[in-house]
Amino acid sequence: GRRRPKRDDDKRRGDGEEDEDRRQRLERLNVLQQRLDDKADHIGTLPTRQWRQQVTDYLTDAGQIFDLKEELTQEDDVRKGWTVHIIDVRRVIKVTKRGGVMRVSALVVAGDGNGTASYGKARAEEMSDAVSKAFRKAKANPFYVERYFYPKPLFPGDNTIFFPAKAKVSASKVEMWPGSQFTGLRCNKTVMQIMDCFGISDINVKTRGSRNKTNMVKAVFKGLSSIRTPWEIAAARGLSYREVTYAERRAMNSPTQRNKRIRAMADERRAAERREVLTSLQSDPPTSQL
Repeated sequence: GRRRPKRDDDKRRGDGEEDEDRRQRLERLNVLQQRLDDKADHIGTLPTRQWRQQVTDYLTDAGQIFDLKEELTQEDDVRKGWTVHIIDVRRVIKVTKRGGVMRVSALVVAGDGNGTASYGKARAEEMSDAVSKAFRKAKANPFYVERYFYPKPLFPGDNTIFFPAKAKVSASKVEMWPGSQFTGLRCNKTVMQIMDCFGISDINVKTRGSRNKTNMVKAVFKGLSSIRTPWEIAAARGLSYREVTYAERRAMNSPTQRNKRIRAMADERRAAERREVLTSLQSDPPTSQL
């Protein structure tokens, strides 16, 4: 059935972890700022030896505050107008000669909701740093997908894809079909978040094989990137735009249209046979027997 009302809830639930990390960093920024103010008031009353150590700590905290403010400002500027979904977060351990180093791996999908989206995967010691690095990777390699907008939509902006598509990455298989109006997003949660980043409102998607999220995301992007637009197909085949659109092909393959074509071909064949008979009679008229 129609699953569109669940999209906003899924989006808020997917972005909750990222909002929590941002809130923690803002709290850390306030703590550092308060500590810096206290040190500034206390430095002038200390002896020379302690004064030097306090100044060193003061400059260290000031540098941390500057870096944190710059990081938060850059994220606000970069993410403005983009929808970000955290697909998967895992803790990974890299074994070295000094022991195991635990890090966080994040898979992120981001898009502007207007046909452009991408994905990125990155590792860092903190979850917020991994998400930020993954988003920067996604922003650096965008994908664009042409969408079919309905001629008379009930809701402005309703759209779907032009043609069916299939893709396979490792053991993950994805099949996609265009959806009629009011179809909604008939797919699992991971694919739903990807379609939300692209701004696709109606589509049918079936995933088979492995449910590995990384391979599933790659398969979806591979399938959407393989869809050619009708005008590209028309230019390659020398046809008109209407002859290659999905709606026109579906109408031409309907039983009513197929029966009409069969009857037209039969009438044309009978007409050609009659013309051949008349031509043969005119070229060799029959002789009368006395």
